[in-house]
Amino acid sequence: MHILISERLRPFSLLPTSSMILPGIGYCVQISPCLIILKNVADIVACALSTVHISLNGPLSNWIVLNDLEKGCITVSGCSATGWISYRLIANQQLDAVFLIALRVPQEGLIVEHRKNKCMLQRGEYIQISGKLSRFEPYQPPHCARLFLGVTKQQDCTKIQKRMSLTEIFPLWHRLGQLLTQAQSADISTAMFALLDACRVNISSIPPEQQASTWLKLLKAGFDQFLVPRSVDSDYQGILPSPLFCELDEKKSMDSLLSLLVKGGQYIESLFIGQTFQKPQQIAILPYLWPMFASGRLLGVLLPEIGLIDIEWTKKTIRRLIFTATNDGQIKFDFRANVRSMRMRIDSKNDFNRIGKQISTQSTCDIQKGNKYFFDNFQ
Repeated sequence: MHILISERLRPFSLLPTSSMILPGIGYCVQISPCLIILKNVADIVACALSTVHISLNGPLSNWIVLNDLEKGCITVSGCSATGWISYRLIANQQLDAVFLIALRVPQEGLIVEHRKNKCMLQRGEYIQISGKLSRFEPYQPPHCARLFLGVTKQQDCTKIQKRMSLTEIFPLWHRLGQLLTQAQSADISTAMFALLDACRVNISSIPPEQQASTWLKLLKAGFDQFLVPRSVDSDYQGILPSPLFCELDEKKSMDSLLSLLVKGGQYIESLFIGQTFQKPQQIAILPYLWPMFASGRLLGVLLPEIGLIDIEWTKKTIRRLIFTATNDGQIKFDFRANVRSMRMRIDSKNDFNRIGKQISTQSTCDIQKGNKYFFDNFQ
């Protein structure tokens, strides 16, 4: 038995100028056909790090900027008067530099100017556009949990922003937050981080059907374009106090705006999986499920000290659960009130119990390192 998610997370933009967060290093990349600007949004006040000029004969057709959250890079392509161009922006494995790799270039090559140095890139060649001089080792995304809430629409950033559907945005937010490993903890003294903390507090303090409004406020006030965090609501939507009266405290401006993505992604995951560190360890399944998330899947969630878990639910009820033990111990699942029993099957190194046995959801399960435990037939 396997639980799979076929949907791949690759949001894209068709606008002439787009801003996206580069996975891994967390820089904001503003991309136009002939100009690339890298900004550091790790600080409260974003600052430009690098500017790259590209010589093209425009206007370009079939222009697309794609943020590949699967491979951890941004891919840009379009057709100029001299032919197709395509390149990739990716961080190095040490997350201290950004490289531009030419994937498809006109016959004469791709002319790139950076720091007053002009070069001609052919297919497969690359240039470092940010950071200290370093060896090119492409960023490889770490293990990440995957969330799917039933939406299979095209991931056009402009349309996603217009729809403002959390079933569509949460899987992208959850994935991007896991790819930003350098974010520092947030100081909730600022208004934006206070709004983020309100989302956390509301998870356990108010009914699930009333929580969406706070998250929507955070999305509208805390992000510019698509999931690019900002310190103030520059659209003046009346969600937060006016930026004119919210001066930043320099002593408290060292925390990372990326925490809006990282912490937000963690809070999103806590809606579906929870863990208490006691003996036996208790795992809460769908503890704060919203009515709009009636069905979905969450795969590869790492539970510290005990293992990995995959879950699938439908009609607001757990349907399948797979637990892979990484240590010996005891666990107990905490399900919603309407689940009283379940079938358990074990896939050990030596044998697979295909029939299994029906057990109470109040039972404590003994687990052994390396074994897989399959749960279904929930009643």
